[in-house]
Amino acid sequence: MWGGSCGCSRAPLRPIPRQGCIRAPPFLMPYQWGHPWGELSGAAGMMYGNIEPSQPREGQKWVLGPGGKEACSDPCPMEENPYEPLDPPIAVPSRKHLPDPPARPCCSQERLVLVGAAALGVSVLLNVLLLAIGSRRIAALTVALDEAEMAKQPPNVGCPPCSRGWTYFEDSCYFHSATTSTWESAQRFCLALGTRLLEVDSPKERTYIQTILRDSSWLGITDKEVEGTWKRADGTILPREQSSWHRNEPNGGQQENCAVVRKDGTWFDYPCTSQLPWVCEGQP
Repeated sequence: MWGGSCGCSRAPLRPIPRQGCIRAPPFLMPYQWGHPWGELSGAAGMMYGNIEPSQPREGQKWVLGPGGKEACSDPCPMEENPYEPLDPPIAVPSRKHLPDPPARPCCSQERLVLVGAAALGVSVLLNVLLLAIGSRRIAALTVALDEAEMAKQPPNVGCPPCSRGWTYFEDSCYFHSATTSTWESAQRFCLALGTRLLEVDSPKERTYIQTILRDSSWLGITDKEVEGTWKRADGTILPREQSSWHRNEPNGGQQENCAVVRKDGTWFDYPCTSQLPWVCEGQP
């Protein structure tokens, strides 16, 4: 190669085994054809090329180094070079050429996209078949399993049905006050909470109330309108046979128009202005 021309001359050259990879500085350097390996002036940089002449002759031929300004735009490919580098840049016995390591396997993005799309398509198809064929059977089975599981569970499993500070019994929540007030104030307090002052409607409830009472507490009945006719908060009349009056009660006349329940579960009439604890009763 000469001066400003750029190219790799290959056609007229006869390759000599293990010769053609020389170490040279990054500029044009002289090559002496008379020496079997070449006389090198300087040893820096690596250059590849088919540089053998068709026949030995005197004189010098310039070879372009890899760092030169006139570098070939299409250099001879390294993998096609039949020669082996020399290090140091003197004549040395030939070395055994080691095979290149196998290329690492790789997976292209296109293949990953195709695999993902195929998996998504299969998933969609299975879902469609499931909805079209087995949705009704699966739904019926799910409902049956849910009902069976609910039947096994005891009541009040999980969160308590009543708020904190309330107790639960027979589908009702009960709140026992820690202070005292008149009958009217106690009734207003319970109504403000969406509940009512305690009304004992059954023997079971009476027994339960005895376990939570700390002292005599207000009942949600009164005979203010008609003496001797006791009514609940909703205006319904409480029959005598459904009450739990202590013997000889009620006996206070017009001065005792409100009622209390004692710890033993019996009822007494009391003045409505008395200061007593109270119990609110309501639905969960």
